[in-house]
Amino acid sequence: KEESVRQPFTPAQIKAMLKVASNDWRIAILFGFYTGARLSDIANITWDFVDFENGIICFVAGKTKKRTTIPLHAQLKEALLDSAGQDDPNAPIMPSLAGKGTGGAYGLSKSFASIMEKAKIDPQPIKNGVGKARTKNRLSFHSLRHSFNSMLANKGIASEVRQQLTGHSSDAMNQKYTHLELERLREAVSVIPNL
Repeated sequence: KEESVRQPFTPAQIKAMLKVASNDWRIAILFGFYTGARLSDIANITWDFVDFENGIICFVAGKTKKRTTIPLHAQLKEALLDSAGQDDPNAPIMPSLAGKGTGGAYGLSKSFASIMEKAKIDPQPIKNGVGKARTKNRLSFHSLRHSFNSMLANKGIASEVRQQLTGHSSDAMNQKYTHLELERLREAVSVIPNL
């Protein structure tokens, strides 16, 4: 199996993308950052997945078929309420993204790459392997999933909680999505007493 080359976005990079993104993409970026959900799940999410009264989002992840419940972050809730106005609970929250595939020349991933370019964010391409190996970008929409998990880890949220929120099937997979900040690592080392 290939090791993940993805990296998390910095908060400054996310803010830059939010400034240049259309409303649907702005909501998708907030969804990715505040839920850790995959692009294909986010693009097709409908209003009935959001429970404003209980402050949660519930959906079945397409890849794992796991039911995922995530508390609704205040900023995501505000963005959703600002764009609400649809009486049909089965209507997509982001109609311009719904039903589109993620790959290909006209896919959602390519559209997101354009947002990154407008925000002046380098995707940091890396060749995975040698010869005719596939080139991957360290930064892509999937990096929001890494950002979500890493932000929680850097704030001291336990691995099993992060694993449940992301829907990862194992702690080993969850750890691949965890990128600890240097300051967090410094704090950890500083608790070791002097000899």
